[in-house]
Amino acid sequence: MAVDGSMLALMIIIMLSAWWAWTIKGREQACDLARRFCALNDWQLLDQTVSLIGAKFNSTADGLKVCRKYHFEFSTDGGNRHCGTLWMLSQEVQHITTDFENPRTNG
Repeated sequence: MAVDGSMLALMIIIMLSAWWAWTIKGREQACDLARRFCALNDWQLLDQTVSLIGAKFNSTADGLKVCRKYHFEFSTDGGNRHCGTLWMLSQEVQHITTDFENPRTNG
């Protein structure tokens, strides 16, 4: 079965749209995780968002998965700024680190 140019273009658009939607969902999930992590530590998530700073493919027992690294900023007292980094493998958080010394990791 031959695929003509318009069918190929449509398939590419559909694949890019699916990738975009999946990426947006991951960013929203990362933002929610950063917000909950800050709330757990009585911190304020600044700008109410995260920024994607890196992505790569990782080989796992389940096959290739995308590992994404997000940056966020928070304040411990309303007047300072600290940095945090959140790593996600596919749609699951792997770990969160900060430049602040005493974060709580569980409730």
